[in-house]
Amino acid sequence: MNRMKLVRSLMWFASGAAICACEQPVPDPVDPSRVEWSPYGNEDLGFRLEVPAHYEIHADGDGVVFTDDGRTALRVTHADRTEARNRGLWAQVDPTEAREYGETAGQFYRYRHYDGPTYVPTLAYVVRHRGKDLGVEFRTRRSDLDPVHEHVLATLELIEEHSRPM
Repeated sequence: MNRMKLVRSLMWFASGAAICACEQPVPDPVDPSRVEWSPYGNEDLGFRLEVPAHYEIHADGDGVVFTDDGRTALRVTHADRTEARNRGLWAQVDPTEAREYGETAGQFYRYRHYDGPTYVPTLAYVVRHRGKDLGVEFRTRRSDLDPVHEHVLATLELIEEHSRPM
């Protein structure tokens, strides 16, 4: 009887481990030669950038999610290190390198963003802004940024609080 309980426990653990290792789908890569660009700005979070015009936009307080065919393609999040770590974002790992895009200098991260029992592979560019980190996160299976990601980051502009309209 004890042996049967052990076998059942091992089977339950193995099936749970398989569930925890599931990868969420990511959007298909976008052909950079066919992209129509659209400017997007968020004064509250303090940034502007260009994104593919077909992305749907969902703002949610401390972040903005850009979806492509219902899947998150890009997320911009403004959070302190503790919050970012607790949410399974870039702060859970060490940066892979420092990078500069346009007027910004930041850190580049490769990590798995866990959302419950599943994860999504993520590349993030993170800069200090307004006393917190501003992370531009791309959901992708790529190991480095593609030309569309590079364009988004090349257009990233940080808006200082004193330049915000009253």
